This record gives sequence, structure tokens and C-alpha cells, in this order.
Amino acid sequence: MEKMEMEGDVKAAKPKKEDHRIRNTLADFGSNTTAHGFARVVAADSKILKFLWVLVCCLCWGVFIWQAIDFIEKYFRFEVTYSISVDFRELPFPAVTVCNMNPLRQSELDEIDDKYKEKLGFLNFEQRTENETDEEFDWAAPAVTQQILNVSGEGEEEESFEDFYDLDHVQGLNLSAIMSQLPGELRARIGHQKEDLIQECSVNGVKCSSKNFTLVLNPKYGNCYSFNTGANDTGIIRTSKPGPSTGLRLTLFIEQDEYLDDITENAGAVVLVHPPDNVPFPEEQGLELPPGFSTSLGVRLSIIQRVGGKYSDCFKGDEKPLLYEGYNYSVEACVKTCHQKNLIEECQCYDTTLPNDDLTILPCVDKEKGITCMNEVAEKQKIDALGCRKNCHQPCRGRSYKETLSMSQWPSDAYDNKLYKRLSEKSRKITEQLLSVEESRRNLIKLKVYFSELNFESITEKPAFGRIDLLSSLGGLMGLYIGASVISLFEFLEFVGKVCCLIPKKRNVLDDANTKA
Repeated sequence: MEKMEMEGDVKAAKPKKEDHRIRNTLADFGSNTTAHGFARVVAADSKILKFLWVLVCCLCWGVFIWQAIDFIEKYFRFEVTYSISVDFRELPFPAVTVCNMNPLRQSELDEIDDKYKEKLGFLNFEQRTENETDEEFDWAAPAVTQQILNVSGEGEEEESFEDFYDLDHVQGLNLSAIMSQLPGELRARIGHQKEDLIQECSVNGVKCSSKNFTLVLNPKYGNCYSFNTGANDTGIIRTSKPGPSTGLRLTLFIEQDEYLDDITENAGAVVLVHPPDNVPFPEEQGLELPPGFSTSLGVRLSIIQRVGGKYSDCFKGDEKPLLYEGYNYSVEACVKTCHQKNLIEECQCYDTTLPNDDLTILPCVDKEKGITCMNEVAEKQKIDALGCRKNCHQPCRGRSYKETLSMSQWPSDAYDNKLYKRLSEKSRKITEQLLSVEESRRNLIKLKVYFSELNFESITEKPAFGRIDLLSSLGGLMGLYIGASVISLFEFLEFVGKVCCLIPKKRNVLDDANTKA
């Protein structure tokens, strides 16, 4: 009997021994951890004091966890901030693209094939005699894209079209569509030639010529010419001085006698300042230059660097293939590439005003119901149903130029004779056409493009709350509220490991005791 009682005491003592081990481990952790507060709980000599210290520890840990979650959420929002700095150094000169507002020369229309001449029949719209300004705008009317009109037809359909749309606008769109169908060599031949357009050229005080310009075929303006694009490995010109005395200086001859009858409503040239490796789109981004004026275009460089990744949607330039070969990525080139690809996919035809590398399909203007489908795709593009604007993000590193424009009348009465003498030695057309200062002001444009200052603006996108900020904030919270450090975390992991090792032993002892009982 006495032996059985001793065995029972031993069985009861073993679980108590295991409980003491866990309690001693907890007390040892509280006494030796570098985190503040736990040692006070263990060392408290009264229950009230122990309760107060437990309450303080729970409160501090609660505030720490609450603010830590807030910082972690802030990090995963991936917000950005911008830093702006102004630097000063020698800068690469931008590319300059110039175009005559008249897309093709009147004297060269006979060079166009008969099949295109039939389409060019729309150039002779009959003048309307009634007052068109009284017409009320129809907000529900669909926008015209590349609709080719059959003006030779008769009936109410034509009259209805004229009641809805501005015919001058439609003429320009149709001319662009038809011009784009012509072979490239023919388009270059019937447009204004660079030897005629660019009469004088100098860069940083050094003479240049039309040979330094590269032909760019544009659907609206025909022959455009770009300077300083680095084509043919010519390199990029750099400049170390600001002001109108440096930079690019051009004298342009626009040949108004060659303008298309009843089509080209504006006389002058278009200029676009852009990065050398970007596709020029003067029809969308260019500035119009009137004849008879000297136009000074002061530019200032702005560079923006985006973070990319999870912080902002941007393309590095080599991630998205474009239809414009030889140029870097730009938003405009990406949108036009996307539009052309969607047009080919949905209509099985292509827009002649945009590049196309699939020669097995027809232009939409030559395909049955191609114009209708083309207009439907254009309507989807307007509301971004095709996702072109959504998917064409800004480049991760981009350059732009801020322009300041000023003009003065040119040439002056006193300067005209000297200018005529100098230019007439180069061109027979100048000799025949610029016989008075009025004719000079009607056909000549002076253009100056220069850096207004060599200070350029650098905008850098940075994470508003990055990994370093997160770790610093969490470390500050740990020190402020719980007095812990990274070492304290390892101490806590050690304590958890010891407790996890003791719990199975306690369960085994209890199971053995229950089995023997």
C-alpha cells in the first residue's frame, strides 16, 4: 500500500517537473532578453505590480504592431516622389525637323498615275455659296478619319455628308490617305525638294547645307527633312553656348507658287524640335511658322528618369517592338503601332498613313467595306477600347524640350536687296520669284533654333517609401515602444524553440502516467 502511494507521488511529480521547466524557461527569457519590459514582469514582487507591467508591455506591443502594419501597407502601395535638380554642362543639340505646309507641288501632279488621279478628283470641291457658320454642330456625328469621298456621285447622300462635316478637314485627311498610297520614290519626287526648301544653313556659326538633312516622308506634309538625327553615323552635334547667336539658323523657301489649288489653306512651314532618336510627328507636335517672319525658337532640355517596376509603369524602350525601325520607343510611336496592329487584326487591311510590314494585305481604302471598318476601329481608339493608350506607357528615361517662341518681320526693306542677291546666286527659282520685298516676305522664312540656357532640368522619380525607409521605420518603432533590436528577435526565436521542445516531453510524460494508471 505504501509502495503504491510512493509510485503515485512520482507520477504526479513528473508533470509538475515539466511545468517548472517551461516556467523557468519563461522566467529566464524575461530576465535575460534585451527587449525592455519582460524583466520588470519577472522581477515584480507583487501581483499588482506584475499586472501593471504586463499591462504596459501589452499596450506598447499593441501600438508597435499597429504602426508596423501601417508602415508595411505604406511600403506595398509603391508610391513615388520626385526630386528636381538643375545641372549645367555641354549639351547634345536636339534634332530639328522642318516641313513645307504644302504636301506636294502643283507642277508635279502629272507625275501621278491615272488610278491615283481619279482618287484626287475630290480636290475640286465646288464652293458652297450659303453661309455655313449658321449650321448647328451635331455632337452625335462620328469623327471622320480617312473617309474617301465620291464627289462625282449624285443624290442626297453627298448633300447629307456636306451638311455634317467640314469639307476642308475631310480634304486634308483624304489627301494624306491618297499620298500615303503612292510609292515612296514618287512621293519624294513630287514633294518639295530640300535643295529648294533649305536655302541657307549654319550651325554654331559654321555653314551647313541641305545635304546635312535627312528625308522623312510624312502623311500630311509630304517631304519633311530632319537635321542632327545621327543618321548614317554622322554623330550628334553638341553645343556649349546658349543664345540665338549659336544653334541652328535656316532660311526656308516655301514656293507658294507650287501650292495646291483650293487645298493648302495655310502658307508656311512646320518645325519640330525632338530627341534625335525619336520618331518625328510634326503633324501632331510641330509649330507652324508664317512666311515673312524671323522666328526664334529657344529650347530648354528636360530629362525625366522613372523608377519602373512596381513603382510606375514605364518601358525601357527595347521591351515593345515598333513599326518605326531605327527609332527608340516613344508613346506616340507605340500608340500608332498598336492602332495599326488592331486595324490589321480586325479589318484585314491597313492604314496607309502608318507603317506596315505585312505586304500580303490590302490598304483599307482599296478593300470592300475597309473604310467602314477603319472608322469603327478609330471610334474604339477614341475611347481606348483597344487598350493602346493604357498599354503604351511613358519611357523609363525620357527627354523633352520646352520651347519659347518669338517673331519679328523679315526681311526688312533695307535688307531685302542684299538677301535677294545672295540667294539668287544659288537658285533659279529665287531669281524668278523674289523680285520684290513683298514676294520675299511671301515665300521666305528665317528660323533660329538654339538653347535659351544650358541649365537643364533633371526630374528623378524615387520610391516615396522604399525598403530602407521601411527597415528604418520598423527599427525606430522597436526602439521607441518595446526597446528591442534584431538581436531581441533572435532571443525570442530561441525562447520559442525551447518551449516547443519542452511541450512534447510534457505530453509524453502525461501519456505514460495515464497508461500506467
